[in-house]
Amino acid sequence: MVLLNPFISLFELKNNSHIQVTNSMTRGKHCDAWSYMLIPATKPGQFTVDIKGSRPGADSEEVQVIETDYTKFALMLSSRQTSSQTIIRVSLLGRKWRLPYKTINKFVCLTRAQNLTKNNFVFPDVTDWLTDPSVC
Repeated sequence: MVLLNPFISLFELKNNSHIQVTNSMTRGKHCDAWSYMLIPATKPGQFTVDIKGSRPGADSEEVQVIETDYTKFALMLSSRQTSSQTIIRVSLLGRKWRLPYKTINKFVCLTRAQNLTKNNFVFPDVTDWLTDPSVC
């Protein structure tokens, strides 16, 4: 498991129904920022990622909102196809750092369903948190 610095994501609905996502994270004394556009697919909760300035033929990425309550959390699954592999990312976005265990357990179950293990996690410092093997 790798530890990740906390980051902030801003989701902004544009007039064309696209969602502009802007992320920022501090690394030492520097602030890194990156952004992309989520373009709605035909199925609700599914999006294609459009990264501004990406070259033609760049890796394609699809994002699906697995579950959300629209106020506290969103559980998302993304799949990016490169020329040699498929990269799966499970994201748990929360408005607060402390999320209910039920919500965290949903995240764990989704990672297990994708055949990911604790060694695949990039997560904020969770040294005092242990998964419950009986959850899924």
